[in-house]
Amino acid sequence: MEQVTVFTYTHPDDPVISDICDRDQVLHICATASLTQAMTVWDGGKRKNIISAKWFTDAVLGNWMDSYVKLEQYIHLSELLRKGSADNPEDTPMKKSFRRNKQGVLLAIRTLAELGVKPQDLEQYAYTANEKELAAIWVNMLKQDEGANHFKKLGQVMFAFRHPAAFKIMTAARLKEKYAKDLESGQSLAVSEENLHLDGEVILHGFYFLTPLQQQMFQSLRQAGVKITFLQYYQPDFPHTFRFLEEVLGTSNDWVPAKEWKVSRFSQEAPASRYFAGLFENIKESAEPLWTDRFIIQHYRNVYQWIAEFGNTEIQTHHLTPNYNDLQARLKEFFPERFQEERNFLYYPVGQYLLHLHKMWDQERKQQLVSIEMLTECFISPWLSAVNPRTGKKQPASDYVHFLYLLKDFFPRMMSLEEWRTGIGKLIDEIENGEFLIRGIEASPEHYRFVDEIQNPIKKIAPYAIPPEELAGVLTILESISAHVQLFFKDMNEGLSLFDYFQLILSFIYKQQSEVQFLKHEEILVDKIWEFADSSQSHPKDKKYQIEDISEALHVLLAAHLEEEENLPLAKTNELHDLAEIDGIIFREGAVHVTGLDEFSFPNAESSLTWPLTKQTVEKLSERVPAMKAAVLREKHKDAIPRYLFNILLSGKQQVTLSWFMDWKEQNNLEPSIYLRLLIDQIPQVNDHRLLPALPASAAQTLAGNTKDLSKVFGHYSDYALSEIHMCPRRFFSSYLIRPYSVYHSEFHYSFFYQNLYSVLAHFTDTPGMILQDVFPYWSSFKHISKGMTANRHALSPQAFKSYAYAGLEYHCLSGLKYLANPSGSSAGWKKAWSNSGYKFTQTAPDFTLTRPSSNCKYCPHLNVCPDGRHSVDDEQYAN
Repeated sequence: MEQVTVFTYTHPDDPVISDICDRDQVLHICATASLTQAMTVWDGGKRKNIISAKWFTDAVLGNWMDSYVKLEQYIHLSELLRKGSADNPEDTPMKKSFRRNKQGVLLAIRTLAELGVKPQDLEQYAYTANEKELAAIWVNMLKQDEGANHFKKLGQVMFAFRHPAAFKIMTAARLKEKYAKDLESGQSLAVSEENLHLDGEVILHGFYFLTPLQQQMFQSLRQAGVKITFLQYYQPDFPHTFRFLEEVLGTSNDWVPAKEWKVSRFSQEAPASRYFAGLFENIKESAEPLWTDRFIIQHYRNVYQWIAEFGNTEIQTHHLTPNYNDLQARLKEFFPERFQEERNFLYYPVGQYLLHLHKMWDQERKQQLVSIEMLTECFISPWLSAVNPRTGKKQPASDYVHFLYLLKDFFPRMMSLEEWRTGIGKLIDEIENGEFLIRGIEASPEHYRFVDEIQNPIKKIAPYAIPPEELAGVLTILESISAHVQLFFKDMNEGLSLFDYFQLILSFIYKQQSEVQFLKHEEILVDKIWEFADSSQSHPKDKKYQIEDISEALHVLLAAHLEEEENLPLAKTNELHDLAEIDGIIFREGAVHVTGLDEFSFPNAESSLTWPLTKQTVEKLSERVPAMKAAVLREKHKDAIPRYLFNILLSGKQQVTLSWFMDWKEQNNLEPSIYLRLLIDQIPQVNDHRLLPALPASAAQTLAGNTKDLSKVFGHYSDYALSEIHMCPRRFFSSYLIRPYSVYHSEFHYSFFYQNLYSVLAHFTDTPGMILQDVFPYWSSFKHISKGMTANRHALSPQAFKSYAYAGLEYHCLSGLKYLANPSGSSAGWKKAWSNSGYKFTQTAPDFTLTRPSSNCKYCPHLNVCPDGRHSVDDEQYAN
């Protein structure tokens, strides 16, 4: 009887799938989580013989796959690469490269160890200096592993690989052990205990490539007499798309010659997959392409238009993309409530907060450094709050995030928490007591903000316009964060055991729980940390680690870079999936929408080898460890896999939409993927999204139409404010109808405002630079001198000043001070605004949603939130 057989199918409805999967005594192993999920519910979920390749691997390797083991190994690696440590006293450029790529380095070592490769083997076959260094680091990791013996325990599996009969017995036992453990923990399984054996047939479904470890395990089972059947999507008529499979599952990889495969001839009339594959063979299907009515090609101006439609279709839709990580991050920003059930630590408030606390230690500089972005991440956590002095009630830290945004370019980019606290304390003092601000302004309530704007031009610099009580709230929250950081990092030279460190985390969590109620999912997180703490008790008690090594490893773990999901929930419609999951989704009900198919994003073929391993070294190692040939083949055919996946997409029976973003990241006017271009003549394009959607009706729009009412509404506004309407009605709306007055908060705008203030002050004092040093205390002396010299070169004449009256008082002010610059060639509206001419409401009332985009938009304080604004990078486009 044949020991290994390859069966192929061409379509989700191909009867060969049922024929194979319905056999008795079958264990059905699916290559991906998506395919596992699809097979679980296929035919009503009757089969109870399905597991994923990852579940199988986790069972075979046992504790080696635990997150705790990976955490401990990452700490060991951090110790070896830490700057200034005994193993890295000189911190060479090579060591820096390894330190910055620790996750890849650990993955490379683990991958080689799982195949029985030794450090001396890598040293012998290494092609580059980096690989020789990897071997040396690996040797030191083995020394650090003494006591825990994770690598030594893995050797039991390596021994079994060399003795197939023993490997079969060991694997069968470990499958049962994992089944019992998962059942006890309440996990949902698609396999019954009676079907979890290796005495019958093992179906390997969807393995269009094999990892070296999978190759080793399945070859060992084959040698132990287990009957193996591959079930694979394949169309023999199109070798340029499918030939790589003949190597992956053929004699090149020690499996079955392609001529002996059981090839299905099931087909439908001119399906899309055959048409697409034929384009690479110079073959054109003779039948009419009736399949095109199942497909739509469309484009979006940007990702936000796609998000606006996401999940709002009338039919259930599976969304996929080759840009999964980036798009998933955008969706989480817009729809955080949809991701509560994910088990990644990052999705729990406590996990987020712990993660960001652990990011505050800069290992390269050996000090605590915090940016506004990091503070914002902490402030978003519901675990932080401050008492509002006006209401006396606790106010969540997230309410203060806007003020952090206004502080962004005022302070240095990175400072310690102590420096942030000191800096904000000084800012509060300057606002309350600084000589360059006028306090005690006497004006009626309706006039106050306009008088304040005129008398205190310094308040156009955003930080000085923040109410001191709001800054006090920010300071209170910073003090809480500082106390939490001190709890974890009070002595960076003190070593801690893993158990002590986990106890420290748990004590922090339970202390905070008195103030913040746990979410249901946070309870799962705490249970996980307890598991880590329990596991760490088996570790030698006298083994101490540097806190920075533990904290970095925990940071990586919390961010889920070390932890893999074992039992994913069933793939749901109206959620986003990686394009690689199409192998299972073609079996599911519902439509399919694949987006992100632009000219640069797809097809893409990244290297499958982990840094610093090279193809040359892997090829040499494959002579000693034949299973490594699987990695060589995957690297060789990396360009074929995107085309293969796209062909699977076209082979299904669902309604399919293919789309791309014209503007994505830093790129504009992107063209569709070459694959879409090949189909574009056959498939209709719909839904032109080139135009931005209209803004919703606003309060300002309700004012348009009745000039008499407008004159009353704006009768108390200063000409200094109303003049802005000439420049841009929406700018006026943003400056005065949704806030007291506009403020600037970017480094670019500060530079212009500095020069304007310098010019004004120069008419009243001989030392304007001295005053402005207090206004911009974090600028370097060189920057102050440079900006002052620029201001002197462009000194303003007395004609630049204009006197005007407002609220019964006369003011002498630089005309257009708040507009930063008065470029030559400006529009008539811009010039009117600069002259502070005010605005007369005539028969035609202004539309406050109207914009007047121009190259002067860069001087506007609202450019970052204006959908019509022109950025400097757009000027060349408009010039042409």
